[in-house]
Amino acid sequence: MEILGDSLALDLEEARLPGSVVGVRGALTWPRDTLLYALDVRATRMASADFQWIVPDLKAGLAGRGHATIGSRSGDVLQVRLTNLALTGVGGGGGLRGTLGLVLGPGEHRTLEGTELVADRLDLEYVRPFLDTLPIAGRLTGRFQGEGPEERLAAELYWTFQDALVPGWPRSHVAGGGVVALGGQHGL
Repeated sequence: MEILGDSLALDLEEARLPGSVVGVRGALTWPRDTLLYALDVRATRMASADFQWIVPDLKAGLAGRGHATIGSRSGDVLQVRLTNLALTGVGGGGGLRGTLGLVLGPGEHRTLEGTELVADRLDLEYVRPFLDTLPIAGRLTGRFQGEGPEERLAAELYWTFQDALVPGWPRSHVAGGGVVALGGQHGL
């Protein structure tokens, strides 16, 4: 680790956070009092709570592994790409694997880029912070692909949903694709 003026250069073979073990390369810079990221992070063990300082809407309680590239496109736009992602929810909260590409900003705006995820009985409470208007609760199993901004998201999905709000947790199957507009303060 080296501080050079308004930059922190990182080349850490192993860094430990409370629930994570990661290797980190890249830099943090703060020109004109704006923190900019250019990081490559490989997590052999990670806990989602350890990364809420980067993505505040990320819900604690997921653990697993993955590779993240985190880069600032500008002072108010952050690109996050998670690959080789394999997460499990604590206490039987299901699992999620695949690739998640997010562009956060400007402001509350969100865009998916090259997202392909497979869920295995994933508790929807883990995604609720990103879809605050989600009118359902339960578990999701299946595949999702998404590309585009929240107001015009091209999505393809093949899901089985188990509804926690109905006695017996009945299953519904949904398959299809198209362009959707997500609403709410945090549509995506």
